[in-house]
Amino acid sequence: MSLAAIERLIREWNRLRNRYGISDSPPEIDRLQLGVARRRARIRHLRSRIEELSEEVRVLEGETLGLEKALGLILGEAIHELRAGKGEVWSPFPVLGFRVWVLEEGFFHGYRERWDEPEMSARCPTTGNDADVPHTDGRCGEPPCGIYAAKDVEDLLTEHANLDLHEMVVGLVGMTGKVVEHERGYRAEHMSVLALAVPVDGEIRSISDETEIASLFTEGVSEPDSLLEDWTKSRTHIVEFMKKQMEVRSQWTLASPSG
Repeated sequence: MSLAAIERLIREWNRLRNRYGISDSPPEIDRLQLGVARRRARIRHLRSRIEELSEEVRVLEGETLGLEKALGLILGEAIHELRAGKGEVWSPFPVLGFRVWVLEEGFFHGYRERWDEPEMSARCPTTGNDADVPHTDGRCGEPPCGIYAAKDVEDLLTEHANLDLHEMVVGLVGMTGKVVEHERGYRAEHMSVLALAVPVDGEIRSISDETEIASLFTEGVSEPDSLLEDWTKSRTHIVEFMKKQMEVRSQWTLASPSG
């Protein structure tokens, strides 16, 4: 029954009492009326407290957001300073670099193992502990763990001058996760291949298509019918292609969403 209906019944009861001179109501009516009145008073009190508490929650939420923002900024600065001091690079965007794979029976081999796909995550073969790789505390010995890449493609080719161009592949890679920077290169936690310069039948083939790159890693590179003849020209092509790819990828990274 609604409150309005109850109030109408109470008014009618009181009117009849006055008409017929009835001074006392039955105890059950008085008891129930008192119970209703007390509970409605308690409801009003609690509702006022709810409003007060809701306002307090709103104020606290606003203060908490402000404190969390300040904490995030300070933590970010502290982490950045610590990592920078240890030579680590952390970025929401891939750090770009260059690396070489040796072709063995048409498949891509790095320094330690074969790459079956164009992505790789670092492991620590020395300690067997892959937490926080690449390690920077010297526990790995030499060379320390991580997936390696060079900063400059010309330096990379000079470093691998003992390899024939027709038996190696040069790639542009993106490094994410923990990336340790050195003077001439990087050691990365995760690496993805973005572009390749592959020797195919006497020439260097430039590849930047994601699907084609993945296919080369899984299916391998066909044995060439002829070897590279003009090494100077091939080397120049590799350098120009890789630098252009790095320039394009860097522009994509730095471009704003609206741009």
